[in-house]
Order: sequence, then C-alpha cells, then structure tokens
Amino acid sequence: MSSLWFSNQERQERVKHFISVFGALFLLSGLVFLIQNESIKKGVSQIDFKDFSKPAQISGWVSLLFLGIWLVYKSLGEVLSSIVPPSLFEKAHRYHVIFTVIALCPLGFLAISKMVGSSQENVEVANITHYLFFQIYFLLGNVVAWKFLSKFLVPELSSSDQKPVKKAAGRLLRWHYLGWTSFFLLTFAVPIWALLLGIVIAFFNSSCAFVFGRKTGRLCLSCLSPSKTLEGAVWAVLVSVLLFGCLSSFIYSKSWLGNGPFAKTELFYPFIFVWVFLVSVVSQMGDHMFSVCKRTLGYKNFGRLFGCRIGGFWDRFDSIAPVLFFSLLSLWVVTAINCGSIGLGASKNQ
Repeated sequence: MSSLWFSNQERQERVKHFISVFGALFLLSGLVFLIQNESIKKGVSQIDFKDFSKPAQISGWVSLLFLGIWLVYKSLGEVLSSIVPPSLFEKAHRYHVIFTVIALCPLGFLAISKMVGSSQENVEVANITHYLFFQIYFLLGNVVAWKFLSKFLVPELSSSDQKPVKKAAGRLLRWHYLGWTSFFLLTFAVPIWALLLGIVIAFFNSSCAFVFGRKTGRLCLSCLSPSKTLEGAVWAVLVSVLLFGCLSSFIYSKSWLGNGPFAKTELFYPFIFVWVFLVSVVSQMGDHMFSVCKRTLGYKNFGRLFGCRIGGFWDRFDSIAPVLFFSLLSLWVVTAINCGSIGLGASKNQ
C-alpha cells in the first residue's frame, strides 16, 4: 500500500486499516446485491413482517447505525493516516473522533427534522433554519480544519511566537466564509433593497467614521489603527440611524421593492431603527476586528484595486461580512416570529 512514510509499523497499521474498510465495503456491496436479487425479493415479499417483534426491529436499526458510524470512523482514519506523520498520529486521535462526529452531524439533523416533521405553512422559515444549521455546521468544520491544518500540516504556526498570526488568519477565514454564505441566502430570502441596505450601511459607516474621526476624534480604539476613533464611530452610528432609518421607512411605506417578512405589519418602523443601529455597531466592530487581524499578519490592505488607502476587493469585506451574517440571523428571527415556528414543528396535516 503506497505511503508517504515507510516504516514497517506504519505499513502494517495501514494495511490493517485498508483490509478492514475494504472488507466492510465488500460485505455491504454483497448485501445490496442480495437485496436486488429477484428471487430473494419474492421470498422476502412473502414474509409477514408483523411477526417480527419490536426489539428485533430496533436491534436491526441499531446494528445498521453502528455499522455506518464504524465505516465513517475507519474511512477518516485512512485519510488521517495518509496526511499525518506517524510521530504525530497519536496526538491526532482527538481530531479523528471530532471529524467523525462532524461527518455524522448532517445525518443526525436531517433525521431529527424528519421525525418532528415540518408544517407546509412554514416552508420559508424551515428553509432558512436548514440553511442556517448547515452554515453553522460548515463553520464548525472550518474551525476544526484550520486547527488541524495549523497543528499537523503547518506546525510552524503552533509555535508561541506565531500564535497571534494563527489566530488572526483563522478569524479572517471564518468571517469571510460567514459573509459569503450569508450573502447567497439573503439574495434569495429578502427584498433586494434590504440586502443592499445592509451593504450600504457598512460602507457608509466605514467612510463616515473615518471623516468624523479625522475631524473630532481624540480617543483611538486601537494603537494599530490611529484613524479609528471612538468619536468617529459614535457619529457614524448616529448619522446612519437617522439617515437609513428614515430612508427605509419611506421605501417600506411605498412598497416599491417588496416588504418581505414585514408585509402588512406596522412593526417594521420601530424594528428598522433598532436594526440599523445594531448593523452600524456590528459594522464598526467588524471593521476594527479585521483591521487588527490584517495588521497582525503584517498588512494594511490585501490589495490596491481601489487605491492604496482604500485597499482591494477583499478589504471591502472588513465590515460587510459581519453585517451579512447578522442580517441573516435577524431575518431568521423575524421570519420565525411571524410564522410562530422555526419550521421544524409537527405539521398540522399529520
């Protein structure tokens, strides 16, 4: 069996892994073949399954469940043994278990969702709930994969002097992931003006905080970013609430671009001012966090597409990524409140 490392002990372990996994797959293939056999189908069709006791049925399901878990566990062991040096394989055992649990989580969630059912009246919120679960699920995979990568494949990042770099890079990866995935769902789930509003607020806050900070700022938020001041952030939030709160209320009252989950409700008016305030705060926090992470990595900007001061394409996500994820969560909460359910309750038709 081919390997990146060729010690006898390692070769023996990998051969054992290969034989066990191959044997299990062979037995599973044989079982599928027998099930597809016509003569066996006829014989099975004559069996009265009502005669089987409930404990026997439960035992069968449990056996299949453990077989599936065992196959996933062994398969992941094969992958880990191929990329982790033998000297570190014992330390990687914890990740072996974690990756197995992560691999089985979607099946568990879908099984629970299937058992509790979902109301046909709450399809919209159910779709958002499912998407949100898988978004958080892949975020968990992102976190674990980065820890595994930096520990076993790029061990230099685990040294004490490189830990700030490791944390900053991991944080940037997670927030870029959350921003992009939230954007794709929001594109289909909310009126287009609501999505654009969040992005415009993020851009406006960044520029407004810079302008007011240069004019009135005295208290710096960070020694790494002297242009980011407390006064600038406060002025940016206040101006955003007044400007975009009034603008959004006007657009909603005219129903030019759709009202989404706020159709036929007056709750929109108090909600939008609170939402713009929270989005502005989240935007400021995201911009500051990204700025600290980039400077920890030794960069002021990741590109020069829009000039040396403004930065490149990826630098636009400094404040947008957290805003998009917050918008997704707030959309989910509002839709769930309107429907009176998160979309996983029992159907009324059942």
